Amino acid sequence: MSNFSIIPTVIFAMLISILIDTKVAVIFNMFLSIIGTFIFNGDMQYTLYFVITGTFAALFMQYTDKRNRIIIVAVGVALINFITRFALGLFFQNGFNNSILTDSITSAIVGVVSLIITIGSLPLWEAVFEANTTIKLLELANPNNELLRRLMIEAPGTYHHSLMVANLAERAALDIGANATLARVGAYY
Repeated sequence: MSNFSIIPTVIFAMLISILIDTKVAVIFNMFLSIIGTFIFNGDMQYTLYFVITGTFAALFMQYTDKRNRIIIVAVGVALINFITRFALGLFFQNGFNNSILTDSITSAIVGVVSLIITIGSLPLWEAVFEANTTIKLLELANPNNELLRRLMIEAPGTYHHSLMVANLAERAALDIGANATLARVGAYY
C-alpha cells in the first residue's frame, strides 16, 4: 500500500479557496481527486481521503481573514487529516495496526505544513494573478497604510467621510451577504 497521505494536494484546494472562492475550490478538489485516483490505479482510499481533507481544508480557509485564526485553522486541518486517515486505514485494512497510526500522524503534519506553504506563498500568487484576497484587503484597510495616512493628514474631512461611507458599505454588504471587507476597502479608496 502506498502512503499517499504525504502528498500535499490540499494546498491546491486551500489556494483556490483563498484566491477564487470556496465553492470553486471544493469542485476543483473533486476533479483533482478523481484525476489522482487514476494515478493511484483506482485506489478508493486515496479518493475518499483527498475529497474529505481537501473539502474541509477549502472550507477552513474562509476563516483565515485574521492572523490569530490561522493557528485554529492549522489545528482543524491537522485534526481532519488525522481522523480521516485513521478512519480510512481502519476501514480498508480491516483493523488497527501501528502503520495506521504512523500514517495518520504523518497526515496531520502534512496538513499543517500545507497550510504554512499556502499562507507563505500567498503573496506570490496574489502578485501573479493580481488577486485581492481578504488578507491583502486587510493590509489596504490598515490606517498605517501610506495612502490612508496621507489622506488623514492632508484631507481630514475627506478621510472622515471615507470612514463613514466605509461603515455604511460594510453594514450593507453584511446584510446582503456580499464581501464586507471589499466593500469597506472600496469605500476607503
